[in-house]
Amino acid sequence: MNPKERLIILGVGSILVCLAGWYAFAGIFGAFESRQQRIARLQSDITKQEAKLRIAQRAQRRMRVYEEIALPGRKDLAAQQYQALLLGWMEQTGFANVKLTPTSSGNDRITTHKQLTFNIYGQGNLEQLVKLLHLYYSRDCLHRIRQLKIQPVTSSKSLTINLMIDALSMPGAEDTDEILPRKSNGLKHGELAEYLQVIGNRNLFASGNHAPKLAAIGTQTAYPNRPLSFSIRATDADALDQLTYRMEENGKLAGARLDPKTGMFQWAPVDKGEFEFTVSVSDNGIPSRSDSQLVRISVTDPPPEPVKAKPKLEFDHAKYTKLTAVVQERDDRKASPTVRHQAWLMIQPTGETVQLYLGDAFAIGSINGKVIEITTGSLTFDTETKRRTIQLGQSLLEGSEKPLEEKVAAEKAPSAPDKGKSESSSEPDSTTTSALAPRD
Repeated sequence: MNPKERLIILGVGSILVCLAGWYAFAGIFGAFESRQQRIARLQSDITKQEAKLRIAQRAQRRMRVYEEIALPGRKDLAAQQYQALLLGWMEQTGFANVKLTPTSSGNDRITTHKQLTFNIYGQGNLEQLVKLLHLYYSRDCLHRIRQLKIQPVTSSKSLTINLMIDALSMPGAEDTDEILPRKSNGLKHGELAEYLQVIGNRNLFASGNHAPKLAAIGTQTAYPNRPLSFSIRATDADALDQLTYRMEENGKLAGARLDPKTGMFQWAPVDKGEFEFTVSVSDNGIPSRSDSQLVRISVTDPPPEPVKAKPKLEFDHAKYTKLTAVVQERDDRKASPTVRHQAWLMIQPTGETVQLYLGDAFAIGSINGKVIEITTGSLTFDTETKRRTIQLGQSLLEGSEKPLEEKVAAEKAPSAPDKGKSESSSEPDSTTTSALAPRD
């Protein structure tokens, strides 16, 4: 073998050795890479199974929570208890004409839960509806409002509501005597008053509620141990609002009463002085609005009683009563005979004759008088304020008159002797009559 052939053989052998090494390396590397890929697939499967396990564990924990807040496992017991809960809410919020109808959900083949559906009808106002929804969402329970319809009643503040509510019963839930009152933390505001404020100011069925306005009361005057009463009035731009009056605690008067519906105030003060209290009026709008005012009462001594005027007679008999005669009577039974006069008054409407002597009191129509003097042709009598003299044929309202002051002065002056009396001794008869027919 020459050197050239030997080089060729060495070259071919080297190439064969290299090829064998390459194939051996490729086989080993491929097996290692395949194993790494299998390990990666197994780790991925493990990760997925762990994720499923965590999901299953979370679902199991959630199912336990659901079972705690679900209705009892027995469907009939769950329906009975939830229906009683709904009716209690409707009664608590004051809804009228309440009707509740349970309906079948048709899901009896589902084993994880049973769905119960209730239709509720009632009539109330917006405040009652807010209270009902607040009670509903404050209860932690597996229930939902599927449908809510609200319709205002014409010429009224009432609303007609229709509710469709779904609730779930779960087999794993405990069968208790009643649905446990678990409180929900899902409400944003929490307190009922905040919801009434927000929803009332965004009333979709009417304009915002207007505040009532109290009329000016002013200072009232009262007297000790005498009843005082006056009306407190208020107006409201909302015609359907009902107003309620009340006295605030500051300055409240002992024994005073204010009718909450009519605003009539009544009090019988005992002591004199100046008294103050605050009165307020509120409406039943949503939210309720009010107005207040300070009332002052001055208790003082009563004024003197006014002089009562005599009632005017519709028909005055004094106008038609006339002096028709003056009679002189002589008494001869005494040692010195005396003469006295008698005046005859005729009441024309009745035909009655009144006979009067000196000093007699009489009352005819508007005249209450007392005879002061009788002469042969006149009659003088006093009333409460005047002295009047009438002649034969004149009525009690005619003749001349003087005020009482002049009457007193005339009584103090010496009077002329009675003509009839001075001549009485020369009278031939025991009785003399002087008469004049009544004037037309």
